[in-house]
Amino acid sequence: MSEQNAKPLSGQEAIKASSGFLKGNIAAELADGKPDITDASYELLKFHGTYFGYDRDSATERKKAGLDKKYEFMVRTRIPGGRLTADQYIAMDDIAEKYANGTLRITTRQVFQFHVVLKENLKAQIRGYRQAKRNALDGVSLIQV
Repeated sequence: MSEQNAKPLSGQEAIKASSGFLKGNIAAELADGKPDITDASYELLKFHGTYFGYDRDSATERKKAGLDKKYEFMVRTRIPGGRLTADQYIAMDDIAEKYANGTLRITTRQVFQFHVVLKENLKAQIRGYRQAKRNALDGVSLIQV
């Protein structure tokens, strides 16, 4: 297809194209002290297995009190082949206890999910995951922390 006939990039594709290999401003935003992230980082984090949202159960109460939403992340990490050692499981459980809400969810798609990871804990959570020597090719290991 010639450049004259090329379709314009969608919003998400434009973010990816200008992100420097899916890095964007993620590292700077995680260190900025603000409770939320930009739309561009929101889109890029999804490619790293990290999803941004807020605690919907407290949203109405917080709004009535004049408070901002309670923002949080959910991080997915693969279990290649569905197998891991006891030490790897214990390491993942420790990470969930230290940096998430204390629960470690294992899905039918061979994935660990860490829920309610606060922004200030996200880098340490990913670092802990790396130190547990999980597969370096899956999502969260791509973020430079």
